[in-house]
Amino acid sequence: MQDNKLHQHLKKIVCQHASRPALQCVQYHEDGSLRATDGHVMLRINNFHDINQTLIQNVRTLEFKDLKYPDTDNNFVKDNKQNKLKISLSVFKRVLLALKEGSFSNIVTLHLDSEKVEITSNHSNSEVPISITVGCKYEGESMEISFSAENLLKMVNFMLDAKQRYAVDDVELFIGSPIRPVIAELEEGKYQFIVTPVRTR
Repeated sequence: MQDNKLHQHLKKIVCQHASRPALQCVQYHEDGSLRATDGHVMLRINNFHDINQTLIQNVRTLEFKDLKYPDTDNNFVKDNKQNKLKISLSVFKRVLLALKEGSFSNIVTLHLDSEKVEITSNHSNSEVPISITVGCKYEGESMEISFSAENLLKMVNFMLDAKQRYAVDDVELFIGSPIRPVIAELEEGKYQFIVTPVRTR
């Protein structure tokens, strides 16, 4: 991914509020990864640098800061995420944009079943729920899980820019339960993006 595109994505991923200065920054972790989060979404790019130390940098000012960055390691553990959704990024993006455009709510629900996957907006402008069936592959227990459409689009847009230019645009989502963060992975785990579900009840 080009540096300017990565920088644009990082500015969208980090926290926008000055009250949380550490979350306005990215972390160059000593393990060679780059990390960014606003507390609702998290990005980790593995094998990104070879600095051999941990540095914190404000995305907008590019200043290095002496701040305590949140420990995000536990969120990227896949052992307890036995359900897997494999979906085309371009299809996912079109569905999310269609549902977001036709709704006054930013919330979408994924109805996951091995036979069928539907994505629904329950708060459409016509007051009738809009549901779109998506051609993809799901392995695991049936469940419903809801997200901010905006946060899902942050993940999808990043992954579309990160993938190899002519590569198949499928992304894998590892899911534990309707209340646990979901991990999206591309290129055998080089790019990892977490999206936190929202409660609808």
